[in-house]
Amino acid sequence: MKHKRISGSFLFAELWSAPAFILLSALFLCGAIAGCFTGRMVAGSGLSPVTDFAAMLEENARRTPGAKDALLAALGAFGWQVAALLAGAVHPASLFLSLLAVVRGFVLSFSVTALVHALDTEGMWLSLASGGACAVITVPCLLLTAAACFLAAQDAPRGRRGGYLYALSRHRGAVLLCTLAAMWAGVLQLPVAWMIERWFVG
Repeated sequence: MKHKRISGSFLFAELWSAPAFILLSALFLCGAIAGCFTGRMVAGSGLSPVTDFAAMLEENARRTPGAKDALLAALGAFGWQVAALLAGAVHPASLFLSLLAVVRGFVLSFSVTALVHALDTEGMWLSLASGGACAVITVPCLLLTAAACFLAAQDAPRGRRGGYLYALSRHRGAVLLCTLAAMWAGVLQLPVAWMIERWFVG
């Protein structure tokens, strides 16, 4: 007896092996490489915004995280997930999802590289405190969600109102889990940043 695929189940295996996920991951790496070179040039030029950014990160890390900070951190991670969902709904979805992957890679790599090259070891710890640690979770979650949106945009029934959402519902379990995991990682980053600042920076 053949087992029917349950709609909305956690189809991570399908997403991991999808060409869309591989493409988006490659574009993320391209953005990261561009951000690395740009961050190195900005740090090497001795521009004050880098040191100002580092001072702001250090000041934020010194504060004991509260409920408002946790909410903002969760909303920040949630925002990237929503951006992927919206990019999949815009035509051409493949272009906007690709741009999202490139931008995420660039922003992450740029901030890390600029801090490391400007402040050496202290910059490395600040980059981990500012989001580098939680990116281990949030980046794969974003790429999986973007891949699900990519597939949904391709599979959306033509001429049907709400076809994109209908096709995306096939991956709703994976998208929901990725969104919750990303928000959890964003909130978890607050105590991690506080500990890093106390033990390695301060």
